[in-house]
Amino acid sequence: TVELFDRLHHLTTIDPLTSLLNRRAFTETTLPELREAIVHDEPITLVVCDIDHFKLVNDGHGHAIGDATLKMFANTLRDTCRENDLIARFGGDEFVVALPMTSLDEGCLVAEDIRTSLAQSPFSFNGKAIPIIGSFGVATLRHDLVSGMPPQRVLEEMLTTADEAAYVSKAAGRDRVSAAAVNG
Repeated sequence: TVELFDRLHHLTTIDPLTSLLNRRAFTETTLPELREAIVHDEPITLVVCDIDHFKLVNDGHGHAIGDATLKMFANTLRDTCRENDLIARFGGDEFVVALPMTSLDEGCLVAEDIRTSLAQSPFSFNGKAIPIIGSFGVATLRHDLVSGMPPQRVLEEMLTTADEAAYVSKAAGRDRVSAAAVNG
């Protein structure tokens, strides 16, 4: 029964394609980190990552290459992020990373490291090089603006703000990092 419980837990928390946390597990894992940050007045930053032109990869090269691209992107995140960072596939080609004890500037550096790693490591599938780039949005907790908000709402605000920053990156030409502070 322990094996069955472990298997069910894995199936309900891990994205089957990338082996990263899924959206629900990310929220459940990040909320305690966020509560700690709020209580102790510590920084925590989120990075939202979108693979640029992912639909073109799927449409032009097929879903097998699209899936391989997602796995490669997930591996780049794992290789670039720190051990205590929380990494998840939020759905489709969107990923998110929670960076505990990390300021906005430090979070931008992490996002830039991920962006650079992608740009410098073209993806190759069956001998065919496929450039993969991403747009990144970074948002940090602003304690002065979220006072009294429940942690779930703070997390939602941070995700929305990071997602909006990722859209700024896309609008500015893609393959960039943009940042914002949560403004409650």
